[in-house]
Amino acid sequence: MARRSSLRSRLMRSLSITFMLLLGPGSSVAQDPLPAKQESKTAESPEAPACKHPVEVLWHKEPQEGPWRMGVSVLNENQQQVAGLDEKDFQVLLDGSPIPVDNEDVFKVQQNKRAFAEQTTGDDETRDQRTTGGLDPVNYDFYIAIDLTASMGESLQIEGQEATRTRLSWVAHGLAELFKSNALFDKKDLVYISGFTSQLETQFMMGSTNDRKALRKGLTRVLEFTPQGTDAALFASMLHNLSNIRAQAARYNNQNEDREAVLVVLSDSFNGMDLAGKKRVSRCADNEELAQSLSETIRSVSDATGDNLKVYILAMGTVGEAGRYTLDGPLNSRCSIRTVQKDVVDARSFEALKTALRSGQGDFIDDPNPFRLLGRMKSQFENLRRAYEVQYPAHTSRPRTFGVRVRVGEDHCEDAMEEAYGFLRQVPATTNRHSPGEVALLLASLIISLFFLPRSLVNLSSGVGSSAPKRRRRKKSKRRRKKP
Repeated sequence: MARRSSLRSRLMRSLSITFMLLLGPGSSVAQDPLPAKQESKTAESPEAPACKHPVEVLWHKEPQEGPWRMGVSVLNENQQQVAGLDEKDFQVLLDGSPIPVDNEDVFKVQQNKRAFAEQTTGDDETRDQRTTGGLDPVNYDFYIAIDLTASMGESLQIEGQEATRTRLSWVAHGLAELFKSNALFDKKDLVYISGFTSQLETQFMMGSTNDRKALRKGLTRVLEFTPQGTDAALFASMLHNLSNIRAQAARYNNQNEDREAVLVVLSDSFNGMDLAGKKRVSRCADNEELAQSLSETIRSVSDATGDNLKVYILAMGTVGEAGRYTLDGPLNSRCSIRTVQKDVVDARSFEALKTALRSGQGDFIDDPNPFRLLGRMKSQFENLRRAYEVQYPAHTSRPRTFGVRVRVGEDHCEDAMEEAYGFLRQVPATTNRHSPGEVALLLASLIISLFFLPRSLVNLSSGVGSSAPKRRRRKKSKRRRKKP
């Protein structure tokens, strides 16, 4: 018996060693940590004086071929982009260290020419030179989803406005103002408008268009629609538009055209339907799983478009707690969507969707005033469209932080994008590692082999070279025949 126990111990040790060798050095059964998301992190310390010209890294792109690029915002005291900066005013920082600029043809700094044109200082010759240079604007495809449930038909008085309109009317007029002039969005920018009640409402426009007359007709049809119902197919509408964006992914990956997709959702409701828009959801907690699934779709579509996707969730209401709805901790199972959506917006779900976005890829904004909501989104586009683009040589190894230091006169400010917990894909490991699924399968096989090995094999192994007693043979008894 002791010999059999010793053999089992040796077998377990052998299996353990085999298991470790198959996994490789430094391996672990646990899954890899989540990849990371880029978040803006200001480089200023609490002790350092505030910069007079705040700097922010808005985005970063790493093409498979060619130099890397980053978008940089440099604001003045009026929160407008500082114009007229060039290469000598910028210094790129990777993991906090300045990069050498060996090739001046690769290191370039450009700004939207519209920002140069608005700069009125300097002589006429300098202004002309600045106006003819700079970066051409990015082109956008807007996919706008409007809440059309009954609450959007309620009257709303906005401070500073004489007229009293419904929420839906304020939204339509705000969108018309946003796209009627070329001050920010021009005729290269396309617009598609849809809506949602408890189902998708796609009858307002045939498809994306840059025709402002067709856009006005679409908005008129929206105004003629009678808001109805209390259950909003908000997530289903987002999924519908994300599917349309995914179908045009090649358009946004085109290196010869700077074009991005922008999904804008305007709503005063909680989501009240499943992702298919077929089944009603009634509990607040039901939206947590749906929001997680939708977040994964946002990440997938962002990857498909080469990160040329922005998502803006504009919630007409305020963030807060009401009834059984809380902002932190597990949600009460008796929290009813229809009850709490009258008082607050679903900040929990919308913040969860926001985590699927990188810095500069959109936002969740809440405000009871639809005009202010659209104005805040517009200001973000103004900063993006008028920001600087810094081009610099690509690096063989990917750093964890992408930063920039900017000099404006005697003022020096800097900012960095830092990898944090989120979804940004990391550089694939160069070591030959097994996937978690393969490791789990291997472990299960070893356990089965160890604990469910046929007993006959164990007995056979224990009997080899030992003095185990042999089994006795039974003597066959012969029956005597009776004599006749």
